[in-house]
Amino acid sequence: MTERQAVESTYWDRCSIYRRTREKDPDTRQQVQTETCTAQDIPCAVSQRSAGSSQGGLSLSGQYGSASASYTLFCSPETDIRFGDRVEVETGAGQTLSLWAGKSFLYASHAEVPLSGEEPDGI
Repeated sequence: MTERQAVESTYWDRCSIYRRTREKDPDTRQQVQTETCTAQDIPCAVSQRSAGSSQGGLSLSGQYGSASASYTLFCSPETDIRFGDRVEVETGAGQTLSLWAGKSFLYASHAEVPLSGEEPDGI
């Protein structure tokens, strides 16, 4: 068994990737933002980062006590996930998460993509 096969044997989750683009509305001639599904039903694994992690974790802020959590998505290195893409994950336990992608880090065997529940700035 190769390293890649070993890593992929842990992929019990599935994800879909949505990318935002700007297009000109033919009627109004204004630029509008649209979201397109670029890939779906991709085998993956998602892991929540621990609160004590140096990379982030659960953070509480705001007047109303809003909370956000950080996650890491593991998938094949060929999966095209870009910074700012919305990633919808269906976990093996049946939970659905809609998260935003950070910058991917690629290995020969897999990709690690930081995910956040907060929309990234500048998109």
